Amino acid sequence: MTPGRPEWTGSYYDGLTARREPVTLTIEGSALRLLRTDGTTSLWPVRELRQTQGRFAGERLRIEFGREPVEAVVVDQPGLAEALRLASPGANRSLRGHGKTAYAVGGSLLGLILIAALYVWGAPVMAGRLASRVPVEWETSLGRSAVARLAPERRVCRNTESVAALRPVLDRLIAAGPRSPYQFKLTVLRDSSVNAFAAPGGFIVVTSGLLRATRTPEELAGVLSHEIQHVTRRHSTRAIIREMPLRLALSAVFGGGGGETAAGMVSSLGSLSYRRADETEADVEGLRLLQAAHVDPAGMIAFMRTLEAREERTPSLVSYLSSHPRTADRVAGLAALARRGGSESTPLLDSASWQQAKAICEVPSKGLVKTR
Repeated sequence: MTPGRPEWTGSYYDGLTARREPVTLTIEGSALRLLRTDGTTSLWPVRELRQTQGRFAGERLRIEFGREPVEAVVVDQPGLAEALRLASPGANRSLRGHGKTAYAVGGSLLGLILIAALYVWGAPVMAGRLASRVPVEWETSLGRSAVARLAPERRVCRNTESVAALRPVLDRLIAAGPRSPYQFKLTVLRDSSVNAFAAPGGFIVVTSGLLRATRTPEELAGVLSHEIQHVTRRHSTRAIIREMPLRLALSAVFGGGGGETAAGMVSSLGSLSYRRADETEADVEGLRLLQAAHVDPAGMIAFMRTLEAREERTPSLVSYLSSHPRTADRVAGLAALARRGGSESTPLLDSASWQQAKAICEVPSKGLVKTR
């Protein structure tokens, strides 16, 4: 180290794991130099840095670098943000020193009030109009990015025989519905929680925990028919469009780059909330799709009841219902609809094929469940 050169100590995060590593930080020209415990160094150009925390007095400074993965350092000592600004004036306005907390908080609260008003009254209307004009190619690209982040290759279950066994379930539902511009793809994610989500463009992800929780292929078909409706009726796309102004505005109020916010929204797609009307529509139209495919809708209703009972016992493991309306009216309404629209049903899979399908996470292999 050069004598007299200011240095800071902090914690480094590689963006891939939760591991924290001590680092020593100095400024070299217009770059931030990181000295790691193994003696290696990294240089981060100041113009490419983003400050995502540390605007208020007493708050730890967090600086991020890169996109995929996003690396970060967290520093307790004061003065680093100011020194970086001096090293590269105007390179990145997101690098801020500590402001006056009272004024900053007051301005942020006012901004939040305006954001909330726009979000509650304006965003739903705007989202509905824009979603209908979004090209399918754009939805597909966004959905593919979301699945790549939320279901990384190393955690995707790819037992070849099980992939083949699962195909008929999704194929039968798609064939029974109206012609769709989407090519539906089903991914099973190795995860003990009971969850599923639909990404724009025809991507459906279910966890191995949810697959294990289903007792019959008709129960799984009930989940898939619901998620298919989220895709075909563009609920996922509308949810993203509705959330985007809010998150971008929050980023403007609290700091952070717009590109980072957009990427973060893709990564949190699984937690985006649908409006109650969207969930009801996915329920009703999903049940009708089951009837059109001659799949017993009792499986859909039975699985909802099973999840509600499981959630009461182990809420941390059941996240599928967390974004859905949890009311007895939901199940009762579907049961009444099933009785009114009764149609003859035929089995989806025989017992051996169903057990093979549920074993998808037992032997790693390669392949995606894909159908038109």
